[in-house]
Amino acid sequence: MTGTHERQVVVVTGAGKGIGRAIAERFAGAGAHVAVNDVDAERVDEVVAAIDAAGGSTLGTPADVSDSTQVAAMFDATIEAFGTVDVLVNNAGMVSPMLHFFEADEAWWRRIIDVNLT
Repeated sequence: MTGTHERQVVVVTGAGKGIGRAIAERFAGAGAHVAVNDVDAERVDEVVAAIDAAGGSTLGTPADVSDSTQVAAMFDATIEAFGTVDVLVNNAGMVSPMLHFFEADEAWWRRIIDVNLT
């Protein structure tokens, strides 16, 4: 990541591990306030602690992005803490459990669509 993101507010979904965590850490390192989201609250706490220990500015926002009520609460908390949202990184996504096409029921498809297209 090049440049600075001083005082920008960034929401990163799926930031509990992997690419999402790396994105959150890079934005924080570039001076952004980062709202760290993941469905796993323990992972959120771990990422927030690591970024804060490195001098970053974070807000933990555990939420299931397939639930619009939780997403609204996540954004409300972020705006209450930081005043705005400048950047949204929609990193959350899923493909598992992997099923054979003919074994996948409507609920499985709905979950995949709700997480990946939110």
